[in-house]
Amino acid sequence: MSVLDWVLIGLIALGTVMAVRSLIKQKKSGKCCGGCQGCAFSGKCSKKSDSKPE
Repeated sequence: MSVLDWVLIGLIALGTVMAVRSLIKQKKSGKCCGGCQGCAFSGKCSKKSDSKPE
């Protein structure tokens, strides 16, 4: 394998890691991973609200 092959493999791996990391952060913050269209729980999923009770 040439150096170019290793660079491409590295870029693909980096992109994959960044995508997974983004999905994990979205899930932890209470956001959906995708759109709600076609979801069985559309409008019913638990989302954290930004407002604080006074």
